Amino acid sequence: EMHKVQIIQGGQYGSEAKGLIAGYLCIKDKTDYAVRTGATNAGHTVIFKGQPFKAQQLPVGFVNPETKLVVGAGALIDPTILDREVKELSALTGADIRDRLVIDYRAGLHVAAHQARSKASGRHHAIGATGKGSSEALIDRIRNRGADHAMLFGDSPYSKDYDVCDTERLLNMAWDDGAKIQLEGTQGQGLDLYLGPYPYTTHKQTGPAQWMLEAGLSPNLPTEIV
Repeated sequence: EMHKVQIIQGGQYGSEAKGLIAGYLCIKDKTDYAVRTGATNAGHTVIFKGQPFKAQQLPVGFVNPETKLVVGAGALIDPTILDREVKELSALTGADIRDRLVIDYRAGLHVAAHQARSKASGRHHAIGATGKGSSEALIDRIRNRGADHAMLFGDSPYSKDYDVCDTERLLNMAWDDGAKIQLEGTQGQGLDLYLGPYPYTTHKQTGPAQWMLEAGLSPNLPTEIV
């Protein structure tokens, strides 16, 4: 069988049960690395020990205790939500989930001010968005390049409790060594900023190629899109 990167892709507007499929395949295929690069405006639900768990930041590949978890460079990280998920999953699994979690130092920051700014604008009502501030976080990542204050997770004090590294290098080396990699796409194709029914779209592209780019994997690699 050809060695492939597996991409979990929503074909509609989100809520297509991507979390359930991703979790199932991580167990069935014995996935080595589960990668997530989304933001907190998307939550993926998986069943673990008979109970539903909704993950906003971490890959649902945690259901396989042998799967390493990666939050890639394309992610927007809300430190409060990340800490909460880590605590909840550590309690559920009986082991510190950070022992198998790595986060790219270039992941963006998504803080309370971003949600407040989004709510104050009121624009999310007009476009059917969540109002959680993902667009504002992405705007700040772009416009604050070169500013004194850090907008990347690895430069922030929030990173001190996590294994922060260059996950692009990590994943490409893992691929070279024959690892099975699953990319957990967020939202769905219909919400794509460019290809969706503008203005009723999310803050970025949401197709399979985007998940490869955000993880830092070459588009020349063979893929399986689920």
